[in-house]
Amino acid sequence: MRRFFSHIIFLFILSSFGAVAHGDTVVAVQNIRIRPFQEAMRGFKSASRSEVKDLVISGMTDAKIARKIAQLNPDLLLAVGTTSLSKIKTIKNIPIVYMMILNPESILTPEDPVSGVSIHVPYEMQINIFLKILPEMKTVGLVYHPDRSGYFVKKAVNAAKKAGVDILTEVIYHPKEGPAKFQHLEPRVDAFWILPDISVITPETVNFLLLTSFKHRKPILSFSEKYVKMGALAAVTMDPFDIGMQAGELAEQILKAGGNKGSQRMDARKAVIFINDKIAEKFGIDIDQGIRKRARP
Repeated sequence: MRRFFSHIIFLFILSSFGAVAHGDTVVAVQNIRIRPFQEAMRGFKSASRSEVKDLVISGMTDAKIARKIAQLNPDLLLAVGTTSLSKIKTIKNIPIVYMMILNPESILTPEDPVSGVSIHVPYEMQINIFLKILPEMKTVGLVYHPDRSGYFVKKAVNAAKKAGVDILTEVIYHPKEGPAKFQHLEPRVDAFWILPDISVITPETVNFLLLTSFKHRKPILSFSEKYVKMGALAAVTMDPFDIGMQAGELAEQILKAGGNKGSQRMDARKAVIFINDKIAEKFGIDIDQGIRKRARP
């Protein structure tokens, strides 16, 4: 019995020493503290064995940011959000991982030795979920600004085509054009799809689209719980906590490799589903039970 307890104590000391000996430090750079970022940070810390130090850079000059990072002397930098990545992407000799960014390609070049996880849920996954909600859907209407969303729309169209769905698009260059473009699409589509394009999701356009949806019984598919609460049928979005976990796992791999693991960039691996049951009932849509079980209230 004494030998047994001695063995247990030895393993405990060994595991404790291993945790301390790991000794890596991550500096998490944020421009602001908002709830999704904090959720992602919780996920990151749950997947990382490193000591994590927060650095809020709002109001700091680039020179001051560089000095502060030098003082903290991290083994890895974590950029949380677009502004943070823009500020630290040129720092050399410290591996950088990003998270909570929609389109890192707009900030980074393929040659930049920066890794991370975007908040983008792959369109193949989104289309698959939407088809389980609306199995009869054959055509979807989508309005977008080419400079803001052209890259994503191209990927969405290709993903939909593989699944047997046609996406009919209308281009806008000014937010005021939104209602007319959706009106032009309405007779030709089974549903509408809105992406996170600030030229499209103005109050005027969203209100017009909601009225059009109710009037013609054409459901709206979205990217945010907010629009489901307003009257969209469903949304597929990302899970900030799981994105943080992905980034934490990636950071651990990079640190174990001594910081030399090249550039690894990935999309969100988990989708969160929201469904408006009142709209489904109003439109006579019978929601797939498997999807209903996965959906958040």
